[in-house]
Amino acid sequence: MRALPARLLTAAPALAGPDVVQSSWTCDAVNGKVPLHAAYVAGSDGTVALVAVNGFLIAMSPETVEEGQKFGGPSPDAPGSESVWWDRGDTAWFMARQNGTEAPIATCTRDPE
Repeated sequence: MRALPARLLTAAPALAGPDVVQSSWTCDAVNGKVPLHAAYVAGSDGTVALVAVNGFLIAMSPETVEEGQKFGGPSPDAPGSESVWWDRGDTAWFMARQNGTEAPIATCTRDPE
């Protein structure tokens, strides 16, 4: 999968429907507070996540976890590594994964609706 510019997420309202759930987050990263937007799209073969952060739109595939929803996809700015989004309710983590090792980049809190 390929990372796309976040401006494509502006088309998200056209996707709105029973199969799309959107959420906004504020993430604490080393460079301060960072907004992140996630759209969970349910299809016949499972749910995928579209995560918009730092000017990138990342398509992520589901991963198996015991708690919450976890997704992985290509890193838009680090070839050979992956981005990971792990949503556990009102708290989530955006992480980098390389060679199977995950490192947190930001801890996120769901914005009020």
